[in-house]
Amino acid sequence: MRYLLPFFFLTALGFCHHRAAAQETVYKLTGFIGIQGGESFTYELHLKDSTASLLSGYAYTYLQKNKDVKAYITAEINRSEKTLRIQEKSIIYNHGFTSKAVMCLVNSELKYSEREEALAGKLTTRTAGAGALACAEGGLTFINKTEIFRLFNGPSDTEQPARTVDLPPHVVNETPKKEVRPSYVNQDSINRARRAELAARLPPKPVEITEGKDKTYEWQSSKVVMDIWDGNSEDNDRISIECNGQIILSNYTLRNKKHTITIDISNNELNIINIQALNEGGDPPNTANIRIWDGETGYDIVAHNHTDKKATIKIKRNIGK
Repeated sequence: MRYLLPFFFLTALGFCHHRAAAQETVYKLTGFIGIQGGESFTYELHLKDSTASLLSGYAYTYLQKNKDVKAYITAEINRSEKTLRIQEKSIIYNHGFTSKAVMCLVNSELKYSEREEALAGKLTTRTAGAGALACAEGGLTFINKTEIFRLFNGPSDTEQPARTVDLPPHVVNETPKKEVRPSYVNQDSINRARRAELAARLPPKPVEITEGKDKTYEWQSSKVVMDIWDGNSEDNDRISIECNGQIILSNYTLRNKKHTITIDISNNELNIINIQALNEGGDPPNTANIRIWDGETGYDIVAHNHTDKKATIKIKRNIGK
């Protein structure tokens, strides 16, 4: 399918809260937003206590810090349930930030997952007023455990000695030893939220491959983590993927939602991954968006072909180096 033409992107979001002592508390959180179509952007959220369980403040959205969008937001927090509901009210400025998608004012209901160790939720956007603009959807995620802990449990004793005065009962006796620790990436399996955050570091233009035009990558790790999706409108493109002659994904219909597979290449120095087009969908040719991960390093690829043709990715491992 064809690429979407770039659209102007107006966005932002917000979130967070906690009322400790009589003194005002300010929270800063750094996360990311993934937009339908594969784009990912950094979010910085600056919020302060308002009244009761309400927060207000600003959100900064960017791929490059000098090209950001600032929005005014309000948020409602439930510390016992570890949920946060945010709502953008207005865009304050846009300093040259653009995206392929059209992003409007943001609403999101976020919930902390102990298993994922992330505060995340579905992203829905809306126009200001009753406009009929088609706004993008996606997901919103925060994974910095220190920032999340501070959001739901308040500042540390060194920041605010009188913090226990107004804390709810379930917080007073909690100890942060388990939660307050540096973020890390599991070397054997990079979790989905971390990979999405790192996607902001990827080059803006993906490499194109097709039959007769392949791409070779020097590789460090013993696995290839591969995200596959339809980056434009879903038109029922079907593909099969094989690695070193072995089928690893058969007759798969591409969707906007990413599908992730992990390929073990521990025993091979040179690995050949073929993406075969089984049809051409409703908008020829067959087009698959792919992101491959070498640990924390990601590469964006677009594979396009006519029916029964193959696009090839070559992975050359640095064994013994």
